[in-house]
Amino acid sequence: MLRRALSLVFWVFLAGSSIVLFPVAVLIWVVTAPFDRRRALLHRYTCFWASLYTWLNPAWRVRVEGRERI
Repeated sequence: MLRRALSLVFWVFLAGSSIVLFPVAVLIWVVTAPFDRRRALLHRYTCFWASLYTWLNPAWRVRVEGRERI
């Protein structure tokens, strides 16, 4: 029962944060589109947005391998 409650909390957080963060992404895209052809700022923002979910979900473990090869 606790797992279902935690899952529900996470899904509510995901939906709520997406409702807030998506318009910001659209605003970044609109403002930077004329001069940022590679969409670098939007890419950084969306990477942060995606990472937010992996950082905040205690059930997901993230391990980076091969970072020195980048």
